Amino acid sequence: MTIPARVEDLTPEWFSEILDSPVGGVEILDAHSGTTGRARVRLTASSDVPDTLFVKLQPFVEQQRKFLRQIGLGVAEARLYAAVGNELPVRAPRVWHADSDAAEGAFVMVLVVCPAIN
Repeated sequence: MTIPARVEDLTPEWFSEILDSPVGGVEILDAHSGTTGRARVRLTASSDVPDTLFVKLQPFVEQQRKFLRQIGLGVAEARLYAAVGNELPVRAPRVWHADSDAAEGAFVMVLVVCPAIN
């Protein structure tokens, strides 16, 4: 399975594979980049997959990607989410998928952000 490097790589086929559920469409609701790339997406699916997901991926700017590869921050975060993300004893996003490739510095996290506690 490939790790998406760009928002355009967040396709129905990719989501169908990682969520193990058919996804018919992906709408990018918002996307921006800083330390990581971030996208909020709406999925069209006929299962118990959330309508809206938050995706963290490589930054959109090459200089920022190089920086993250040097320090390994994105890969480390994805590894944490993959290993114990849904078991953390603190309020944290629900992890639907997390993957990384340390050799390439590639990473992706598919999350549902918990609602705020009032």
